[in-house]
Amino acid sequence: MPQPSPISISPVHVADLLPGVRLIPTAGHTRGSQVIVVDTGPRPTVIAGDTAVWFGELDNPQTESQHLVRALNPAHVWLSHVHEPWRPKINEHAT
Repeated sequence: MPQPSPISISPVHVADLLPGVRLIPTAGHTRGSQVIVVDTGPRPTVIAGDTAVWFGELDNPQTESQHLVRALNPAHVWLSHVHEPWRPKINEHAT
């Protein structure tokens, strides 16, 4: 039986699902990983699934996908393995 051809998704391909809701492919734990970006105001909320397992991986990103999530400048990031959203740390020295 012939095997299906692998699907190649460009990391810059973004699908607009609805107004204010985008789907972005990411390299991740599972082939075909994606994050959902919801424009919720000045900064989006990201539903990141298994892009990170715990908050420390977003505090100090190591993978391409974790860097991508941080580059979105999110207000909140929801992960599959945590029951509350990650929020970026507030810079105490910011003015």
